[in-house]
Amino acid sequence: MGLEDRHLLFGLFLLREGLVEMDVPTRQSYVMAVVRPEERTFAAGATHLVRVGGWAVAPALAGLLMQGVSLVTPLLIGAGLKVLYDVLLYLAFRRVKPPEEA
Repeated sequence: MGLEDRHLLFGLFLLREGLVEMDVPTRQSYVMAVVRPEERTFAAGATHLVRVGGWAVAPALAGLLMQGVSLVTPLLIGAGLKVLYDVLLYLAFRRVKPPEEA
């Protein structure tokens, strides 16, 4: 792998890391707005647990993919999953209005 390839991978990694957390405040705010007050603690815990579970498994899977396929494979899969997640989230909730907007 040449120096130019490494620069590209490093740039893609920095771009991904810069964007990875952008949805967290929006998601947390929206979840708190659409669930009943007595369910908010459980909803926040459940969404956080799923997120942390993904972060726990991802490094091992990324290492396997980097060894077996290519160094860029985890970045491409991560970007694709993020786009898919955002689109599915939009499609699932585009017509749901928080109580204060209804």
